[in-house]
Amino acid sequence: MRLLPVLLLSLLAVSGTADAQNPQIRKGFTAAVGLGVGSAGISCDGCASDRASGLGLRFMFGGALKPNLILAGEFEGSSKTELDGSESTVTWTSFVTQWYPKPAIGFFVKAGVGFSAISIMTRSAGLSDRLETFAPGLVAGAGYDIRVGRNFSLTP
Repeated sequence: MRLLPVLLLSLLAVSGTADAQNPQIRKGFTAAVGLGVGSAGISCDGCASDRASGLGLRFMFGGALKPNLILAGEFEGSSKTELDGSESTVTWTSFVTQWYPKPAIGFFVKAGVGFSAISIMTRSAGLSDRLETFAPGLVAGAGYDIRVGRNFSLTP
């Protein structure tokens, strides 16, 4: 677990050189792909689910309206299959605005609206049961793009 802070600090240390060689320029079409771990827990009247974690995937497509403002659609999802064959899937679809307070640096904040879909299929004693639900939601976040190429950034 100590490796992550060292890796992040190393990326930030080299980002100064990368930023100078490849300034933060945002214009036209924007796309992003991300991979990570997602986690979700569900509760409702008469049911309960332990929090589950699984592989998560993210896609974003949009465009820069100005060098400091991106409008985009995002799709994120996480899925997990248990040893007994039970499956849980959580997806989010949203429309977001990503704003860079100082266009020359990579720090951004984002906000948006969308909806989530949750599907849980449980299996027990040869029987299966499925729970599905959809809900509206809000998106809020912040991040930092580390420019590593003319048209490529890493965002931890």
